[in-house]
Amino acid sequence: MPRVRLLVHKPAVRVSYDTVRDLVPRLWDEVEGGDEEAVAGGGDAPPSDNGGKSPRQRGYDLALHIGMAGPPVRYSIERRGHRDGYRHRDVDGKYLDDEKRREREGDDWIWHGVPDELLTDLDIEDIYKRWVRRSPDGGESGPELRISEDPGHYLCDFIYFTSLAHLYKQHRTRNVLFLHVPASGTAESVQTGTELATQLLRAMVESEVERRSKADGAPGSTP
Repeated sequence: MPRVRLLVHKPAVRVSYDTVRDLVPRLWDEVEGGDEEAVAGGGDAPPSDNGGKSPRQRGYDLALHIGMAGPPVRYSIERRGHRDGYRHRDVDGKYLDDEKRREREGDDWIWHGVPDELLTDLDIEDIYKRWVRRSPDGGESGPELRISEDPGHYLCDFIYFTSLAHLYKQHRTRNVLFLHVPASGTAESVQTGTELATQLLRAMVESEVERRSKADGAPGSTP
């Protein structure tokens, strides 16, 4: 697997409809914010050969959103996000009210022409198999790992769909996933979540590298 540079957005995204709708598209377009973290392949990342531009200016190859859900102790990767159906207040006590906004703005509505449901373009089945295989005991023990078909019609779903919709509108490949983790802050839970998130990132990279190798006519390999 090639060396991978991870950019982690900090602090955590505020669970506010307005914040998400403003921030997420900027993260994709400006490649802004985020601390440079570990390199998945080990060692330091190679020097940039991008004309002196920093890695942040080259755009993201893959993105992973992470949010909490409970109470079941399980880790879910989401296949799809939803445009409609957000009935709950956010952390600021506000409703999304997109139905009213859509009626008022018509063709100028931010998601005009966007399907009511969008799926990731990543090979989620392949990623899931790799993720399980890389997880402790090959996923045979420990917390449940699964592919989910419903991220919940709240801020996690909204963040995911905002990413998917932004890429859809720009005719870009939707190389993004959402990982739901248990709503627990214990040291053990954080350690488990960190390991599983790291292995999911590895699985995403491996899957995408192999897909691109096959598309380029080169023999793919499975680490």
